[in-house]
Amino acid sequence: MVLYHVLFAIFYGGNPFQLIEPDVWYSFGTGLNLVGMEHTGIQFFVEKEMTLPLFMGILYKSMGFPSFFYFLWIWNALTMGILIFSTFIIAKYYFDRNTAFIAALLIGLNWHVAAWGQELVDDVSMVSFMFLSIALYTLFLRGGDRRYLCASGVAAALAIWTKTSALYLFPPFILMLAVVNKTKIREALVFFVGFVLATLPFSLVCSLRYGHPLAPFVARVVQFQQAALPQEHVNTLFNTFYLEALPISVGLIVFPFLLAGLFYLIRKRKFLFPAWGLYCLGIYVFVIPFGPYDQYMVHFTPIFLIISAVGLIRVAEVIGRKGFPLIILALLSTNLSPPLGIRGVVEGLGYEGIPKILLSLRPLFLYPRQRWEGNKYVHISDLQDAVQNVALGFPSQSIYWPDWLPEFFVTHSEPDHSYTIIMIVILTLVCIYLIMNRGKIAHVCTKLFQC
Repeated sequence: MVLYHVLFAIFYGGNPFQLIEPDVWYSFGTGLNLVGMEHTGIQFFVEKEMTLPLFMGILYKSMGFPSFFYFLWIWNALTMGILIFSTFIIAKYYFDRNTAFIAALLIGLNWHVAAWGQELVDDVSMVSFMFLSIALYTLFLRGGDRRYLCASGVAAALAIWTKTSALYLFPPFILMLAVVNKTKIREALVFFVGFVLATLPFSLVCSLRYGHPLAPFVARVVQFQQAALPQEHVNTLFNTFYLEALPISVGLIVFPFLLAGLFYLIRKRKFLFPAWGLYCLGIYVFVIPFGPYDQYMVHFTPIFLIISAVGLIRVAEVIGRKGFPLIILALLSTNLSPPLGIRGVVEGLGYEGIPKILLSLRPLFLYPRQRWEGNKYVHISDLQDAVQNVALGFPSQSIYWPDWLPEFFVTHSEPDHSYTIIMIVILTLVCIYLIMNRGKIAHVCTKLFQC
């Protein structure tokens, strides 16, 4: 599953010119500023969280322009790999090995998580570090090694410095874990030490560049205070988009198993994951109704996919051998992507209807992805012209453009076939190596899954 996402990232991910969201440009401009290589016309944003921008900035400074473009996919492959492995460890600790295996597959194959996991945005990255922190905490609970607890604090800091949404999504769950497992004060201090150690480098960079150790968080608070609520939500008590989008996000066939998993866990008085998932969903429904944003669904979809795995396993066990095809069907269906994305489907239900949308579903990897001609850009000043070679999936008027980004329709760019051929050769050599060393790799994976 991790190899699938590595291949997915190499061929489809890490593309800075897929401007479905302007966050990519926010991260890039901020990253250049953080490493002291800002350029005229490419703005930076103090409120932008730092983990992804720093990665982009350091990569740019170390490899130069445009070579660093060819390695941006590493971020996508790394964060998706962390998310899948962490899911397995968490689900194995709280449930069982079979549930963990299915949960990891559901998250790895889920079309919505995969689609945003291959964009240069920080939503999936934040969830990956949140899950990593929890996974390391469970390893501490299993063996008592406090190094895992310290590492858990480091991962928690990375999650918060990746996206400020982690500030209200993550602490309640980690506090629930601490209370349920009766964590001692001394152990909490170890976690806090790891958190502080990971925070110091980011705070130092903020102090040097912005004059305040917590500049992004302070700027984000000011931004929220000045934000205007969209007109369609002024007179509404809550935002129904996230409720309507949940079945589409987890997959229409998987959704009944999500309900079965919730029912089973609540009936067995295992409230931890239902409480976490419903809390995160409630945050976006009742507290932060700024608008229907597809990427925010990623913040809690993996939690509900773990619960779906619980329901799927239990239903399959009740049915017996005939339940095995249900597992295969659920795994395959969760990769089926609607062409309009979640928001397009939710808004289109009234006039297109579910049958038409179901007929348009296809595996995520079959959708055409646009690549850029990396060798075309010799100087960073060419970035201003690069916008003309971007393929946009939505009309320009539906996107909030920065002042410095031209607002116009753009055309498709031709793919760089030489780059594709090189990557195929490299991947072939990697596959040969994996086959020749399959015994050692199997031994390492066995040890990892036994942890």
